[in-house]
Amino acid sequence: MAPEPVGPETAAASESAPASAAPPATPAQDTVSPPAEAVAPLPAELIPAAPAADQPVAPDDPELSSKTAEPDLDWRPTENPKSTIVPGQMRSDREEIPAPFTKEDADNAEIGEARLRSSRNLLASGCQYYWPSPFQVCDDIRDKYNSLGGPASFLSYPTSGNIINPGSTGQRVTF
Repeated sequence: MAPEPVGPETAAASESAPASAAPPATPAQDTVSPPAEAVAPLPAELIPAAPAADQPVAPDDPELSSKTAEPDLDWRPTENPKSTIVPGQMRSDREEIPAPFTKEDADNAEIGEARLRSSRNLLASGCQYYWPSPFQVCDDIRDKYNSLGGPASFLSYPTSGNIINPGSTGQRVTF
């Protein structure tokens, strides 16, 4: 198959595009990482339920949508998350990252998932990451969020971790 001709439009586009979309290498990325250790699968009670039929539907008009990513009906926990950044082997290298999250956010979420799962008692930690959001949702808020469907619900992804209310009158999370 012959290569496609390069016209003025494609030449201009290729000249204006950065040579590499990858972030600059850091010392930790320059070294070869050891093989990632096997991580236990997430228990069923920590996998969010499917959204109920009576839950709100995301608006079709982008002007009415929230600033975060839309609900992700296909969301699932990361299988075999990496506990350190392994270039080319992170979930963010294989899957599209929904706006407003960055590759750095997604990689931090995957590392957090691996660290939580490698702890001795996952249920005792009381927290969970929802890739690609780098924020943990903990305790009763996590349980309620999972019961609503997690990122598949009208709440979409967490945009903060647990925040203690003024006067220590409880906690909240933004979605």
